[in-house]
Amino acid sequence: MALANGIRDATVTYMLSTNATPFVKLLVWLLRSFTPTHIFYIRFSSSFYNPWFTLFIAVTKILCQKAS
Repeated sequence: MALANGIRDATVTYMLSTNATPFVKLLVWLLRSFTPTHIFYIRFSSSFYNPWFTLFIAVTKILCQKAS
């Protein structure tokens, strides 16, 4: 399950950093935001990891908007 979460997170980061259509970016963003990973796989660092990754995605989105 950890591998699946890592693949999903990497895919989300890639999709948000490429020139995907706004609809696809919104879809991927919603998938990342509302997927309950903590229900399926509870890891020790989840309370530390998830907020930092969400912040990273938000910064990536802002940088992509400024670049385009």
